[in-house]
Amino acid sequence: EFRATDTYTMGTKTPLTVFQSGDIRIEDIEVRYYIMSDDEIGVADLADTYRNYLVTEKGLKNQSMEDSNALYITTVGGTVKKQSVLGFPVNMQTVATSYSQAQEILEKLTAMGVDDIRLIYKDFNDTGVRGRVSTGVDYSNKLGGKNDFEALYSYCSEKGYTVYPSVDFMEYKESGAGYSFTLNSSKRITNAYATQTDFELAFGTPITSVKPNWTILSPYYWPDVFNKLVRSFNAEGIDHISLNQATETLYSDFGRRNVDGKEHILREDAIRILTAGYQQLNDAGISIIAQECNAYALPYVSTITNIPLYSSNYDLFDYDVPFYQMVVHGYIPYTSKAINASSNAEELLLLSLMTGSGIHYEMMYATPNDFTDSDFDKLFYANYEGWLERAAEEYKLFNGIISSLSDKTIVKYDRLTEKTFETTYSDGTVIGVDIDNYTYTMNGQEYSLADSLRKGGDN
Repeated sequence: EFRATDTYTMGTKTPLTVFQSGDIRIEDIEVRYYIMSDDEIGVADLADTYRNYLVTEKGLKNQSMEDSNALYITTVGGTVKKQSVLGFPVNMQTVATSYSQAQEILEKLTAMGVDDIRLIYKDFNDTGVRGRVSTGVDYSNKLGGKNDFEALYSYCSEKGYTVYPSVDFMEYKESGAGYSFTLNSSKRITNAYATQTDFELAFGTPITSVKPNWTILSPYYWPDVFNKLVRSFNAEGIDHISLNQATETLYSDFGRRNVDGKEHILREDAIRILTAGYQQLNDAGISIIAQECNAYALPYVSTITNIPLYSSNYDLFDYDVPFYQMVVHGYIPYTSKAINASSNAEELLLLSLMTGSGIHYEMMYATPNDFTDSDFDKLFYANYEGWLERAAEEYKLFNGIISSLSDKTIVKYDRLTEKTFETTYSDGTVIGVDIDNYTYTMNGQEYSLADSLRKGGDN
């Protein structure tokens, strides 16, 4: 994007288009071609070429481990919700999953035979619950305080599990923790604050009556945030972190100059700030789990969650290809999007099996109905009680199939029919799926998904 644009409404129903002022700021504009020569070039060859490019020119490291497979659980601590107190609407901190409740969920999964869990804990601290910029491990008393969090952390350490406390420093709903809407937010081309709003999908109207607006922290302040995160996590002895959307989201600030004194902080400037921050965390011994992951972040992360297995369908394509998975499998462990968030969980499970994606679930301890008209109302499916047994069964099934492929690359992908697909791994293993009949094949032997889950993964 050479020159950013925005819209501005001024006395007319039709918005005006506003363009970024000044010269084009992108310093180097180039197009590069990698010539591939063979009788048959397939999508796997393209993935291999791109992976080699990432390794040799962008610093992608091999993070895979032999015979590795984990169950990934994303949970949420709490949020601020408008509630009625003596007939008056009051914004109150509301708990979704306390520290002790998160430990209880893990204990129940352990009792069901799960022996490797990665816990991504969103809104785990006081600033996260309040919707402020999160810059450290400020334990939430509402969620149980420091003692309960340390008990959870100790339990996970004893079991060999991993906890990734999640911090959000890009979006914030409330001033505080040293950052305010008016002083520290990004600005648009029009010099207005980059305020974000939830909209009613049915009518396209803002719903600020029950959900607050939020804004985005200027990239100018990100180095300060990374410094605080490193100091806080090291002081608390926590060596894993989730940066929420900070590995998938990128934006500019047209209200400030960059470090070189040039007008505006552009997306390219933001990439340089982010990658320096990722490196700072790595140098401090803090491992990053990414929520999805843009290419510039790949060399710095140890695990990726929420890699999509479907296109958005906003563009016109003949069919989907799991290109992302073909590039990173065997180099970085990853998961699909949450199984229980899918409208067709069996289909997503089969595609995850075929592409070597780890099992991922979103769970909260509280009843989702308690969070209507809040940030968590989209987690209507996430109550943990209905998913524990299923998650454990799927983990066992995947443990018997994809764990042996954890350090292998995908060397071939075939779309056999509209509903049947097949991947071949570098050790010769072939996994096929039929998403119409809910079956899968392992080296030519067919199995029913339902039967395999009932047997606990024993084929």
